[in-house]
Amino acid sequence: MSTESNKPVPKRNVFYFLLVATGILFATTACAYGVMTVTFIRAAEMAYNLSPEPVAQPQLIQFLDANGVSLMIYELGVLCFFCIAAIALDEVRDRRAASNEASFEVPADEPTDVQPDVEQETSS
Repeated sequence: MSTESNKPVPKRNVFYFLLVATGILFATTACAYGVMTVTFIRAAEMAYNLSPEPVAQPQLIQFLDANGVSLMIYELGVLCFFCIAAIALDEVRDRRAASNEASFEVPADEPTDVQPDVEQETSS
């Protein structure tokens, strides 16, 4: 009788955590970049209509205006790397587990002690 408690607990894949953390960072950056773009367009329209003086922008808006696209490209590259690394680590662990299970099984070439139930015909 096989129970679930006999099976080893699979190790956690650290790349999943890194993938989620990087995904949240990427989503936050993309949202901030989108908000920055809309806010900048609206502020430019209002500034043009009301006064000729330039509107002071927050530090985050200035940073995203200068480096937003390259930052998102780098984050996307890191996301791709973590995704491929997570898949590769799962694949390696699955192959190791399969080879460990195969080494414990009895090979089919070796005879076993179990005799099949075969009715013997009697000749008359």
